[in-house]
Amino acid sequence: MFESFAIFNELLLPDYLGGHETDPIRKQYYLEQFLEGKGMIMFVAAPEAALEQAIYDGVAQGGIKGADEIDALTKGLYSRFSIWPDKHDELKNEWMRLSLMYEDPFYYINYVYGGLLALKFYELYTRDSKQFLPRYLALMRNGFDAPPGALLKRFLDIDLKDPRLVSDACRILEGKLQRLEAIYSAR
Repeated sequence: MFESFAIFNELLLPDYLGGHETDPIRKQYYLEQFLEGKGMIMFVAAPEAALEQAIYDGVAQGGIKGADEIDALTKGLYSRFSIWPDKHDELKNEWMRLSLMYEDPFYYINYVYGGLLALKFYELYTRDSKQFLPRYLALMRNGFDAPPGALLKRFLDIDLKDPRLVSDACRILEGKLQRLEAIYSAR
């Protein structure tokens, strides 16, 4: 949950700056920063988290014995998320750059959930900040006297198992992307 708080703040800064900017180039820049900074983090972290889990599973099942198997696994898994691994064979080596897999195992999934929750926080904040902020601050002040799902439900009425969590996040990002496309088209 800590990651979601950090990502939410990283969304608020470019959103605020872009909302108060009059220069169109800077406004575009802040919108790009919202998306490139942390807005799209769950899409970056999802294949990384899936790959890490697949490597551990493959080793446990005896299917991964060395780098060649990890290369093949990486290429196959990343191909589910992007067109590029099929076009650039060197991307099969992406597993080597996943530093958290070695430094802090299973941390990538925190970015998936953190990004998802941060976008939900952003949605609630932009819909009604006067109602959201006291509840959000109460959650942060409370500490961890229950599992994250229970705390999110208690303070913000967020259900981690609700499939709309993903569709709502995608809707927010789609709106931001449409605004950015409009800016690009106007140039």
